[in-house]
Formats: sequence, C-alpha cells, structure tokens
Amino acid sequence: MLRLPRRSCAMILHMIEGDIIVDVDDVRHELIDSDTSCAPCFANITLTNTKDTPAFVFVADESPFQKKLGLYSERPRTDI
Repeated sequence: MLRLPRRSCAMILHMIEGDIIVDVDDVRHELIDSDTSCAPCFANITLTNTKDTPAFVFVADESPFQKKLGLYSERPRTDI
C-alpha cells in the first residue's frame, strides 16, 4: 500500500501493467491494464497492489508548472 501526500495538483493515473486499487477520498477505483483514472487536488490517495507481481502506473500532474509559479503545496493527510 502506498499513501500519496495531499498535493495542490490534480493527478492522472494510467495503468501500464498490473492491477491496483486506487482509493481517492474513500471512493474506490479498480484499475487493470490500460485503465485511466484521475484524482482532484488535495485528495487523500492510496494505491494498493492487488497481486503479488509488480504494478506499473504512469502518473501525470501539473506539479512542475505549479512549482515554477510558486503555487505548489502539500498538506498533511486527513485519513491517518
């Protein structure tokens, strides 16, 4: 299980290989090969691999742009 920090940028998650469960603010999405999902800014995001084999997920966000403008921030998680 991987808990991501709450960040000011929205995220796109694209499943390259494997099966994972993405919990976004307690809403569950099951991703398999070639599935795509998104998460809003400052969401509590948890990724859980459902198999014993590695899972590969491509994550795209606008954090480089926000960092360049000085807008990027992280907040403490509220689900811990």
